[in-house]
Amino acid sequence: MTTIANLTKQQDGGFVGTLSGIGLQPRRIELQPVQSENEKAPDYLVFLEDMEIGAAFDRENKRGEYTLVVLDSPALSGPIFSYLRKSVKAGYTLEWERSRRRDQKDAE
Repeated sequence: MTTIANLTKQQDGGFVGTLSGIGLQPRRIELQPVQSENEKAPDYLVFLEDMEIGAAFDRENKRGEYTLVVLDSPALSGPIFSYLRKSVKAGYTLEWERSRRRDQKDAE
């Protein structure tokens, strides 16, 4: 996993931080909480500066709770699936791992 953002939790339950990486200028990223009665609605909308670029969904599996963050833009070849996790140091991190190609998975 690669950390692509460091964030802090806000009083309203949202998250604010900096998205950065190789070839990227550091930019402000914000996960704003969404109020909805629809169980399929996202829990957060994701903004890069003032542009909406995705949505985030609170999830739970056998290892515990996590937040799936989906980023998308016409500038990307496809959506980026990442995970918001509590950092062992401080705050929260947004982590991403490149999908392996099917032939790589089959070779294992």
